[in-house]
Amino acid sequence: MQKKIIEIPHTVCPFTCTVNGLGDVYRWKTGQMIHDEFLMSTSGMASFFYLKLKKAKPPFMVFWSQGIKKQYKNLEHIFGFKINIKEGRSFNFALNKVKQEIEKGNPVVIGPLDMFYLEYRNEFFQKIHAFPHFVLAVGYDDTESKLFLYDCDLSGMQILSYNNLKLAWGKDEPGYMKRNAVITFSLSEKHLPLHKVIKKGLLLKANEMLNPPIRNLGIPGIRKLAKEFLGWEKQLSKEDYKLD
Repeated sequence: MQKKIIEIPHTVCPFTCTVNGLGDVYRWKTGQMIHDEFLMSTSGMASFFYLKLKKAKPPFMVFWSQGIKKQYKNLEHIFGFKINIKEGRSFNFALNKVKQEIEKGNPVVIGPLDMFYLEYRNEFFQKIHAFPHFVLAVGYDDTESKLFLYDCDLSGMQILSYNNLKLAWGKDEPGYMKRNAVITFSLSEKHLPLHKVIKKGLLLKANEMLNPPIRNLGIPGIRKLAKEFLGWEKQLSKEDYKLD
């Protein structure tokens, strides 16, 4: 086939691009209304990581979220997704993988994308490099060289040309995800009742904050930072403080 589109219900929820597509499919498949903010917070956001590396610039860093791959691991645990990531391959390989999944009736999350090249985002297109962004691919048209997708910030199906997709999709995000990443996922036919899903997510978040595997994470990490923060002034240069 040269064209196929999967039409599914889409929920607008700004700043949740890494989970918005999975949330759409979860609601579509199960009929259970789980907000994307819940997926985001229980899977990785609202976390804490205090990183200390003497040779890094700056040597002390604080993160309030987890890496996307750990985030997807948590989504597998909480919601029963089976998630697979193909990254760092050629554009043609990645696009063909997307089309193969769509042919099977499976929407696909793709990224990391530079919003400078997303022609449907007027506020960014050829104006501002905003990276990384993720969208849910739901269709393609080879005759028109276009991809059909849902974006967490916008209602309705959006269209992105293959040419701009290639430009947007062609950059690695070190420590996050490599270029041309395709995140395929499936959901078990048997899913937990809503109240059990919520409980599972909250318990995972509480355990990660209260009983992390190392002292630089969660509540122990926050306490460690509180003790050491006043000493940063003696160890950091003015240039270190200016780094973002």
